[in-house]
Parts: sequence; C-alpha cells; structure tokens
Amino acid sequence: MSRIKTVNDAVYQAEDKIVGFTNLDIAFLKDKLVHTGLKRIRICAHKNTEDTLQEMIIAFARGSYIRPSKHLGKEESIHVLEGTANFVFFNPNGKIIQVVPIGDPSTGLQEYVRTPVEVFHTVLITSDFFVVQETTQGPFKREDTVFADWGPEDSNVCEVEKYMAELSKQIKNFKIS
Repeated sequence: MSRIKTVNDAVYQAEDKIVGFTNLDIAFLKDKLVHTGLKRIRICAHKNTEDTLQEMIIAFARGSYIRPSKHLGKEESIHVLEGTANFVFFNPNGKIIQVVPIGDPSTGLQEYVRTPVEVFHTVLITSDFFVVQETTQGPFKREDTVFADWGPEDSNVCEVEKYMAELSKQIKNFKIS
C-alpha cells in the first residue's frame, strides 16, 4: 500500500515515487466511499494534473451517476478490478450506439474498455461496488471534458434519478454486442 494524502473527501493522492496498489487500497476506498456525496472516490497515482500520464484507482457505489461526457483530444481506458457495470457509448444526440457489459475476472465479462477521442460515454454500475484502474492522457484540464447537454447535472437529483432509470430501460432493450 502506497502512502497517500487527502486532497478532498473524494480524492486521495499517492505520495511514493514508485506507486503500487493492493487489495488494502481497494478496501480503504470502499470504506471511505460512504462519506462521499457522489458515490465515487479515487486514489491518483500521478503526481499532479500536469503529468502526461494520468492513472487512478476509482471506486464507485451502486447508484453512482457518471454524467455522460467526452474528452477533447484524449482517449481513456479502464481495467476492471472488482464488480460489474455497463459501459455505454452515445452518438452526439444521446442515442446509445454501443453497450459493453464489463466486470472483474471472476465474472467472465470483458475486463477492459478503451474510449476513443471525443465519444460520449458513461458507466452504469450493476454491482454494489465497482472498482477500476483508469488511465488517460494528461495534462488534466477541466475544460477538456465536455458534458452532454442531454445528461442532467449531478446536482439535479430528481432529473438524475429519472435519467438513470430511463438509461437502464434503454440498455435492457439495446442489442448488446
């Protein structure tokens, strides 16, 4: 387990020069997850937002809302460490173009997903906990993330609940590839 420092209640930063993660780190994140309003928490392995490689371990709880977004000029990938989810890709108008059921090695599902540049996507968690290693290109600039205007803002709890329920229905009716 690497030494970590608290950035805020949902972000921790690895402090060691050589960073390694264990199941103890995952247990730590799951324990701290109950204290976050967004039902997600992370430990960043990269040292700062300027690093050209941004890697983190992220834990989500069931019901976590990840607003559909795309990243300008950047790809990202996730490797599932624990749990299951549906990784959903959209066209610019919010129509589902692909659903990828993903899960940890014990599930037999696809364990890795790479998101192309500027493709809207989200993740719908289907297990109590979902833990991934996410990798993307840096530097991190908030303005490089474009949120879909058809996806409600995190703060609009009522609209988020409606959207997630509708998205779940659409996924069930979508022919998964």
